[in-house]
Amino acid sequence: MGFAFVMGTISSSVILFVIFFLVITPVGIVMRLFGRDSLALKAEGKDSFWSDHPPLDDKTYYERLF
Repeated sequence: MGFAFVMGTISSSVILFVIFFLVITPVGIVMRLFGRDSLALKAEGKDSFWSDHPPLDDKTYYERLF
């Protein structure tokens, strides 16, 4: 039972490592090469990172949130 736990821990770590470096890292590199800023981290000419939203005047929005 202990051997299976150790093997499961090792294999899951290796699988996650491989997925990260074969899938997520190339996607990030390609996005960076094309200049995509998904998180809007670049504040070019802005004083703040705040994004304005229209106010919610409709009270029915607050009745059933879930």
